[in-house]
Amino acid sequence: MGTNRSFNPSAYSGVAFLEGRRSGSGLFRGRGEGTYALYDSATGRLIAKLKEPADEALLPQWAKSRVELDDESVPISAELTQERTKWIAKALRQIGKIKLGMRRKDLLTTFTNEGGTSYRTKQTYVYIECPYIKVDGTLRQ
Repeated sequence: MGTNRSFNPSAYSGVAFLEGRRSGSGLFRGRGEGTYALYDSATGRLIAKLKEPADEALLPQWAKSRVELDDESVPISAELTQERTKWIAKALRQIGKIKLGMRRKDLLTTFTNEGGTSYRTKQTYVYIECPYIKVDGTLRQ
């Protein structure tokens, strides 16, 4: 890449901007067909490039997505796995109590309104303990 001053990182698909640690220079990451590259956004200079490893866990931090980094930050142990299993069982029991024809006030003991656009008769509800668990409700008039 060299030191091309007209280098435009937004022209590349799959580019994520990363904050540089030295002298405030920006770094960005590009992901191509089976390769990863790290560029200095101020100069367009290629800092590092690597081929996609067989195991994504072997990627350096800069080549990982936010989701991959978040997944790695979840602590793992037999005790924590047992606690998560209990929580999921509890959530499934609570969600299993949802019945056709139940009142909105009863649903709101376990779920809350998602927010955003809603209609008088149709609403999305979110499980109080986890925003990834949702149900769509259609209310009678």
